[in-house]
Amino acid sequence: MLHRFKYSNATHLTADLASLLHACVNIHYTREKFDAVSFVPLHPAKERARTYNQARLLAGHLAGLMGLPLAGGCLSRIRETGTQTRLNMRARTKNVANAFQADCPEWIEGRNFLLVDDVMTTGATVSEISRELKAAGAGRVCVVTVARG
Repeated sequence: MLHRFKYSNATHLTADLASLLHACVNIHYTREKFDAVSFVPLHPAKERARTYNQARLLAGHLAGLMGLPLAGGCLSRIRETGTQTRLNMRARTKNVANAFQADCPEWIEGRNFLLVDDVMTTGATVSEISRELKAAGAGRVCVVTVARG
């Protein structure tokens, strides 16, 4: 289902997958207070080729379910990275190092974020984004994904 959502334009699955994420948040983050929902940004060239960012779709729907703003413009992928699917943990970490940028640190500062991605395998991507958000002054960054690879 997730593979179809991500690679076959099955965006009609967004609400179902976001509902699963919402259930996970309600179970695992009961004591957290989030200020905004963010997502893993795609490089502009990859987003143009795919025509959508699956993490953004999930995050937007989840933000609506939670009554929170979507932090859509606070992060960007500033360096195109190769696919991570066949890389080990060390190579994945190197692949995404310095690939993201906080675009509005004044808005990020002091806020607690729920970061959304579709799949987490080693955690290299969400760790790098979390590091960037924290460097820009974020208070706390928690992660939720649909699947664990």
